[in-house]
Amino acid sequence: MTPWYGLAVLGIVALAVALRVWFWSWQATSGAVQPGDPEEYYRAAVHLLQGGYHDTGKWLRPPVYPVLLAGLFAVGGLDVAQALLGQAILSGVGVLAFVALGQALFQRRDVALLSGLFAASFVPLASFGSVLFAEALFVILMTMALTVMVHLIEKPRLWLALAGGIIFGLAALTRATALYFVPLAAMMPLVLTPLVKSEEAQLADRAGWQWLIGVIGVRVRAGQRWAVAVMLVLGAALIIGPWALRNYLVHERLILADTNGGISMWYGMVRGEDDREAGEALIFAEPNLADRQKIAVALTVERIQEDPAWFALRTRLKLASLFLLQSRSFFVGDVVTISPQDEQIALSAGENPRWLSLIADAQYIFMMLAGIVGLAFAPHWRRSVPLMTWFAYGVTLSAITVAHHRLRLPLISVFLPFAAYAALLPFAGRATQQIMAPSERRWRLAVVVIGWLIFFALIFSTRYVTWAQGERAAWPARAALAQGDWAAAEMALLQAAETNPTNANRQIALGDFAFERGDLAKAETHFLAAVALEDRSLYAHAMRAWIAVLDDRLTDAEASLTRIASYGRNNNDLYVWAWHAQRTPATNRVVPGAPAAFGHYRGFAPATFDLEEGRWTLGEASVRLAHGCNPVEVSLRGPVGRTVEVALHPDGERQNVRLDGSLQVVSLAPDPATCEEEMIGEVTLSSPTSLLDLEQAPWAVGVQVLLVEAR
Repeated sequence: MTPWYGLAVLGIVALAVALRVWFWSWQATSGAVQPGDPEEYYRAAVHLLQGGYHDTGKWLRPPVYPVLLAGLFAVGGLDVAQALLGQAILSGVGVLAFVALGQALFQRRDVALLSGLFAASFVPLASFGSVLFAEALFVILMTMALTVMVHLIEKPRLWLALAGGIIFGLAALTRATALYFVPLAAMMPLVLTPLVKSEEAQLADRAGWQWLIGVIGVRVRAGQRWAVAVMLVLGAALIIGPWALRNYLVHERLILADTNGGISMWYGMVRGEDDREAGEALIFAEPNLADRQKIAVALTVERIQEDPAWFALRTRLKLASLFLLQSRSFFVGDVVTISPQDEQIALSAGENPRWLSLIADAQYIFMMLAGIVGLAFAPHWRRSVPLMTWFAYGVTLSAITVAHHRLRLPLISVFLPFAAYAALLPFAGRATQQIMAPSERRWRLAVVVIGWLIFFALIFSTRYVTWAQGERAAWPARAALAQGDWAAAEMALLQAAETNPTNANRQIALGDFAFERGDLAKAETHFLAAVALEDRSLYAHAMRAWIAVLDDRLTDAEASLTRIASYGRNNNDLYVWAWHAQRTPATNRVVPGAPAAFGHYRGFAPATFDLEEGRWTLGEASVRLAHGCNPVEVSLRGPVGRTVEVALHPDGERQNVRLDGSLQVVSLAPDPATCEEEMIGEVTLSSPTSLLDLEQAPWAVGVQVLLVEAR
């Protein structure tokens, strides 16, 4: 390795780490645990720290990613934000796998470096570096495994096959989608490795003994191919076997990786809300996790047999869902976690602010188009087969189970080295033309055209046309707002909503317009219409809650916040966003978690089983209130012996309080020299944390804050 090459690799790693740490700085610093996969991985990691595993959820998750999380927690404490920072750094270093893959595929350092650079800067990949999903780790492991496969096809080595099997085993216990790819990988050396005569056979050829020793030499090499395949399977078995044995001892069933796959496949067959509820009642009534999966698979097969045509149609829709653009959510109106002001309300992997989604889509389109070119013109087709087999396998699996753009990341990542090769093709154009016959160039170009047409067919949607028509109608509203012509602006927004009636964002725009104008009744009407179109919209529910608070309808406000909680989004991500959005004025009395306090507290855990009012802090918390230069009393409670620092800002009193397990009231006086009658104060609380409850509330919490009030 030359010095400049090593420096270039270090620069790529530094770029990858920096980009992922930047994502972490606004994605993951709240310490919130999102519902679904993130919470399940988190619970599994916490159980590992306690000496067990999370065997009481809806399904069993594979262990490798939870083991990584548990290791990060063991180093930095039960701190989600710090653990995700460590994960972001590790995922940045992981781009070295793409450098190695590019080198293995093309035997060129320039392709290897550009492949690593593409991986370092690819937004869809970087954005998963600091979220509680297994994708970042899984992509790295699969890239390493596929790199080994490329080397095995070229030069079969038993030790390398064993290492490759171990990596495949780790990948399968990160995401079970890799499990059934292991047999396919084991077949590749048998099919793709060319039969080359041994050195003894080649000597015999020169001596004229081809009829005897030459044949034996070929057979020896064929036997070596079988040995490579066996070692690959053995390596995977060394990793998967102990986990399967553990599962058999615990659940009395054979579970090789997880029990999620069959249930996910059933979810892909659900026809509506009633169908989902009925199926869930049947599946989750079974206590054994493996039997739950068995029931789900049986229901899926039954559904396919009932209506094969419907299954085929559903498969086509899943393929489109797998490859759709990230920004499509903004075009069709099913944005869930991003506000109209392009702020992140809550973390949802794969749903980024609008400008970042557009960059991600531009990169995605370029990588796929260039990758198809690089694949078509790749000089060694055998080396490409493992990657394309993995891609075809993953697409097929998604088509019959569930598909969305998060699941495509491990699949489309294999195109990055091919995109790098294609980007460098213009610099080697003449050399390529000299090597390649005109007829060969023509059929390779035909492959490119066909690939491009298929890709464009998958990402195109008529909903983009409808959005463009609505956007054209809404465009005059911006000019009217700039001129202060409210009537013209409202008319344009209404026209856009009529033109694009299924897009919830149109109703949200009208709701924001009415809210800014002070017409709360009309604003609520529009936000209600938005919720009817997209019930998962956190922004629409939050605005309805704030409008209800301003109208002193606290029951309605609580209903809207309860709806957010039903999606598992009542966590510190939401609280931090609401703190900065601040649609209601501060009051002199704040009960964290109460509807009237929404937007005036942050750094708190979700509602827990042990508190009817108030919330636990996550270690560092803030409460905003209007104190009017009066003393502020903080009612709190916590574990015996824990010390909490309570302070009033700006320039107010600060106290260190040692908790005794009972309700304690801390009084903080503002600074009379700087205090003003209309001043808004901020009470901060800082304390150590500990696990609240392993099963019911596995959060690292500090102290209970029951009430903050100015006296």
